[in-house]
Amino acid sequence: VPYRQQDIDVVFTSGATASLHLIGESFPWTKKSNFYYLRENHNSVLGIREIALQNGASFHVVNSTDVESACRASSGEKD
Repeated sequence: VPYRQQDIDVVFTSGATASLHLIGESFPWTKKSNFYYLRENHNSVLGIREIALQNGASFHVVNSTDVESACRASSGEKD
C-alpha cells in the first residue's frame, strides 16, 4: 500500500511503556470500542486495557493461535 508523506506522523517517546500509554490516552474510546490484546504481551498493554475500560470500552484476550487462524481465514487459507 503506497503511503503519502502527509499521512505519516512520527512520535518519539522514552520507551515502550510511554508509547503504549500515549496510545491508550490518545485513542477515542467509546462504549462501542473493543480492545483485543494477546495473552502474552508487554505489561503496559494492560494499562491500555484499563484506560479503555474507564472510557466504557470492552476488552478481549486472545491467543496467538486465534490470531493466526483469523489471518488464515481472512486470506482464504485453510488450517
